[in-house]
Amino acid sequence: MWLIFAALSLLLYAVTDIIGKKSVNSGNSYTPLELCITVSILSFFISIILWFFGFGESGMSPWQLLVLQPLILVNLLCFFLYWIYYLLSFKFIRLSVAEAVSGSSGIFYFLGLILFNLCLGKLPAVREMFHPLRLIPIILVLTFIVLYPFAESFTKKNNNAEKSVFKKNRRSYFLGICILMLSLIIDSLDSLITTFIIDEGNISTVDYIMTSYFLSIFPAAVLFIFLCLKRKKWFIPLKNHPISSVGYSVSALLSSQLYMVASYCDAVRTGILFVIYPVVPIIGAKIFLKEKFTWRQNLCIWIITLSAIAFCVSDGLL
Repeated sequence: MWLIFAALSLLLYAVTDIIGKKSVNSGNSYTPLELCITVSILSFFISIILWFFGFGESGMSPWQLLVLQPLILVNLLCFFLYWIYYLLSFKFIRLSVAEAVSGSSGIFYFLGLILFNLCLGKLPAVREMFHPLRLIPIILVLTFIVLYPFAESFTKKNNNAEKSVFKKNRRSYFLGICILMLSLIIDSLDSLITTFIIDEGNISTVDYIMTSYFLSIFPAAVLFIFLCLKRKKWFIPLKNHPISSVGYSVSALLSSQLYMVASYCDAVRTGILFVIYPVVPIIGAKIFLKEKFTWRQNLCIWIITLSAIAFCVSDGLL
């Protein structure tokens, strides 16, 4: 049963990213904010349902749980910033590249753990983490992220116009990668805080999710007011892109719920299956978004993706 839920979750995650990429490309500069607002509104109603029907482990309300664990506010802020920057990066880089790089989020989480242990003075723990099986994939990922914009030889540009386009695309790529890297760093911080909160034992998983979903309405309200003031008119997130907004929100939240169910059934095998997640949206982008790359660019994308997968596998074995 776990396999069905995990596979559906994996596919819906890919659908979410494909819809998000199409929405950002066809929308305006505020589209990432619009999508986040829509997801937050739906999340808020889900949290009310969870609380009303008593699905939380403690039976406490979201605001009572917030008093018990106020660190959830920081976690919520990280979650919002991650999705906004992640969607914003779609304006500058193609989905296949974004997924290949974002698939290495485990590496950023790992680097965050190293920094965390260094700050606490746990040098023996840091030394244990530096294993060749971990270091080689990290080096490969970071190297080919840098090499990707140079995958096509500059000398092949035959005239000034082609050279100008090449330079413009390269600048766009580096801007997109910087934004994406920032989102991954924030996501790693989010994961570290989540691990700390759950491991501390003051709040259980469903209670934590219910509280986060409930609180998401507040940053969504701030973004909503910001967009209203910026556009000087009453704005409804569903107005401009009704199908994509609803599709994005439903697929994003449903995939999360299915992942939780799959993890509840078998957390270990679900985690193993999701190691290959970046492969699915990359293939989906090639099929549905018609993304095309040269063989050099494809080589960079797949080395980054497979190295990230190798890192996750080796990290699980060590």
